[in-house]
Amino acid sequence: MQIADWNRVRGYINEYDHLMPTNEDLNGAALSLIRLQDTYNLTYSDLIKGKLLDVDSNIEMNARDCLFFAKQSFNHGYYGHSIEWFDQALKKANQEGNTTAGVDEIVPFYDVALKIHNQLSPEYWEDQKKNYNETTPIPPKLRYFEGDNDDYRKHQVLCRDDFKAKRPEEEKHLKCYLSDQQNPYLILQPVKIEVFHTKPYIAIFHDLLTDKESDMIKDLAAPKLKRAKVQTDTSKEDEVSNTRTSQTAWFSPDDYDWVDRINQRITDVTGLSADMQASHSELMQVANYGMGGHYTPHYDYLIVDRPENERHLVPNRELLAGDRTCTLMFYLSDVSKGGGTVFPRLNVQLRPKKNAAAFWYNLYKNGEGIIDTIHAACPVLMGSKWVSNHWLRQNGQTFRRPCSLNPDE
Repeated sequence: MQIADWNRVRGYINEYDHLMPTNEDLNGAALSLIRLQDTYNLTYSDLIKGKLLDVDSNIEMNARDCLFFAKQSFNHGYYGHSIEWFDQALKKANQEGNTTAGVDEIVPFYDVALKIHNQLSPEYWEDQKKNYNETTPIPPKLRYFEGDNDDYRKHQVLCRDDFKAKRPEEEKHLKCYLSDQQNPYLILQPVKIEVFHTKPYIAIFHDLLTDKESDMIKDLAAPKLKRAKVQTDTSKEDEVSNTRTSQTAWFSPDDYDWVDRINQRITDVTGLSADMQASHSELMQVANYGMGGHYTPHYDYLIVDRPENERHLVPNRELLAGDRTCTLMFYLSDVSKGGGTVFPRLNVQLRPKKNAAAFWYNLYKNGEGIIDTIHAACPVLMGSKWVSNHWLRQNGQTFRRPCSLNPDE
């Protein structure tokens, strides 16, 4: 290649460098695949052959790839998975004749992972308990990562459709029906409602958007997307977190007139105020979850999650708006596999359906949080998931959702 030609190539590389994947992107993609494997019980042999359930990509991993996933699994606390990936790396290395990764390179990492794995096994802890007070809890764990608890494990069961079917007495109040919601604007075109749970109320409003509207929102949001951040107690600013892997963009009525039209539609179907200008609703958040994109179990309410003696520390702008009374989430796309919204304590699974909107209350009428509304976004196994989140705040609903005569509701 001539020097002049190489300079042109170098120029293109520099020009498009910001579009090229980084080490952070590579590590994130690996963690996403490990999360998919853990959630959906994907087999190692299928993953190495490039198969995701019933879809074959014809892309096979080598020993170096397996070693990379083994290290990523170990670094992120999936110790059980790391041992299996190291095993696969050794098998591949022997088959390849140590061409992409050598046995001598793999074994030292394998030994360390095996030592940690054995120390976390139930048998190890049974021996260790003899040296501890019997009342001291020493839980055996072959994995250790943020969010690994009962809610997390139950949400995985729901994501992979392993949950038990509801009993007839649990389903007798669930129904699908048309309703004008006592709103004159909906008399000629009533909303299609599918109820998934009654107390607390969880439902899907079908066909609340049109294809044209959903596609327009995605097109406008795409160039604005930034990695999602979550609120933390340790920082004044929101931080990027592995508990939520998505990209988000925000819209207000100041940006586009159609935002107000959608807010009015939300008011029509819920009976609640979605007036952003009056702080009755937060800005419209559009989120995109790519392959492996997820959100671990969490609550949507922000203030009542704090101990009562700490609620005075909440910023004034949050106190003036009040907590998040409810959540309405539009599904802007269908998802090929995965990507559901699940409520692990209620045994409820909502599947993404383009143009539909999931709706649930986060607070009782007395203002306290509904603990059972803890929910999660299942990892996207195939395809891309687009949603639009609308959080309606408490103080804008004073006369629309008044207190109940029952102080506990």
